[in-house]
Amino acid sequence: MKKNLFFMFAILFVATLFDVTVTKTANAAEHELGVGIAFSGIVGLSLYSKLNDTNFAQGAFAWGRSGDFAATADYAFAYPSIFSAAQMLTPFWGFGLVILHDESDYWVSDHDTRDHSETLVGGRIPLGLNFVFPKTPIQVGAAVVPTLLFTPISYGYFEGEITIRILF
Repeated sequence: MKKNLFFMFAILFVATLFDVTVTKTANAAEHELGVGIAFSGIVGLSLYSKLNDTNFAQGAFAWGRSGDFAATADYAFAYPSIFSAAQMLTPFWGFGLVILHDESDYWVSDHDTRDHSETLVGGRIPLGLNFVFPKTPIQVGAAVVPTLLFTPISYGYFEGEITIRILF
């Protein structure tokens, strides 16, 4: 368990260093990074990278009881000028992957009698809205996320997701 957590944090740390290094060499107006908290069943770390005016990548890593963890990565399409009266609201949709390690049946239904101690992999489609507080680097987002696990079992569910990030 401790090895897995250390390994995951090491990957996140290296990815963050790489992203910050690449961002420092590019035009600062074109890139934004964000780090924060994701509330999605359990609490975890949220990462955000603005790719251009209409696309961004986001990811999250959450851990739970008994060795449970969830990792998500999404590519999203944003529509920043759809609400002309409220420029700070940005609706988005995207597609991504989810990886779950579900020792205690936290995500997968307790009505399913199969053993879920293995790692589950699936796809997800986040549909949401981001809000950036004017004159602050704080972004709050909410999304409804239909998710379908592909392997080793097929299982679908909807989840709500709230993120709070600091942009830099």
